[in-house]
This record gives sequence, structure tokens and C-alpha cells, in this order.
Amino acid sequence: MSAHSGVRIVALALFVLLPATTFGQSVVGVLGIAAEIAPIEKRLKDSREITVQGYVFREGTLNGRRVVVGRSGAGKVNAAIITTLLIGLLIGAVAKLLMPGKDPGGCIITMLIGLAGSTIGAYLGHALGLYKVGEPAGFIGSVLGAMLLLLVYRMIVGKRS
Repeated sequence: MSAHSGVRIVALALFVLLPATTFGQSVVGVLGIAAEIAPIEKRLKDSREITVQGYVFREGTLNGRRVVVGRSGAGKVNAAIITTLLIGLLIGAVAKLLMPGKDPGGCIITMLIGLAGSTIGAYLGHALGLYKVGEPAGFIGSVLGAMLLLLVYRMIVGKRS
């Protein structure tokens, strides 16, 4: 099943679950894996379960608000991992672009440099008071961390040559 068809199923299910009488009312939608949404499902009052093409939804009220809860598989975890890797690749590529020279090559190494650079950027940003704990380093901090990592790599390799 493609991501687009999954989105269409969720949209269709929400449309089916929301009768015309509630379109003027605000509705809260929550999607997550079973372990994440179980506490919310337990607190729903007057809930009913509906399955649409294998997706399980629970609709009810919580603190006087209409809530629709949808269960998903571990797909969002995989999507988060892939997104993190792609951001690492982007950060590593930008760092290499801003620091031309002889560096370790390939997509995997560039991705790892970007991921490690993000970690370094976050750590230094926290240590210098630029970011609060829990805040992401941001794109610029991540690129600067990757550039610092490339500089250290060049210094180490340069001494061996």
C-alpha cells in the first residue's frame, strides 16, 4: 500500500466518522501505534471502534471534546528513521560543499558526518548556551558541527601523511 493510499484511507475514515452535524464543532484527531494511544483510548467516553480497510479508529469524547484516535503500524518509526538519515545526508553534503577538499567520500560517510555533526552542534550549542536542553541544534548549528568534524578529520589525516 502506498503512502498516498494510506492518507486517503485515513481521510475517508475521518470523513465517515464525522457526521455532518459536527462539522461546526472542533474535533481532535490522534494517530499513533497502539502502545502510544492506549492511554488516550482508555480515557475516551462513549467510544466506538470502527475499522476501515485494516485501520482501526476509536471515536468518542475526552474532556468534552470530540476525539478520533487512529492506530497505525510501526511505519512512522521507519519514516522517522529515514527522515533522520536524509537530514544527515543533507547536512553532511552542505558541510562538504562549504569546506571543499579531500574528505571521506560516499553517501553513507556523508550521512554519518551529517548525523555526527548534528550531535556535535547540539552539544556545543547547549554548552555555549545557544540552545536550551531539549531544543534541536537547528540546521546552521548542525552544519557547523559537521564542518568541525571535517576539520578534525583533515587534521588527523594530514598528520599521518
